[in-house]
Amino acid sequence: MPVSVDKALRTVRRKGWEPTPTDDGLWSLAHVVLSTDELIALAAALVAAEPKAALADDPTRQK
Repeated sequence: MPVSVDKALRTVRRKGWEPTPTDDGLWSLAHVVLSTDELIALAAALVAAEPKAALADDPTRQK
């Protein structure tokens, strides 16, 4: 389910994280503290957003 940039920014700010835009159009989150459940959910969302080829090239991935 897609989330708008505004909703994403509101969500991370509500968690106490301050997103900072970078000069190249990316976002920086410094000093983020996550529970184990939040870490797993974040990782799952990032994996789901990656192209399949990127997963195959991941050197940390166990085979």
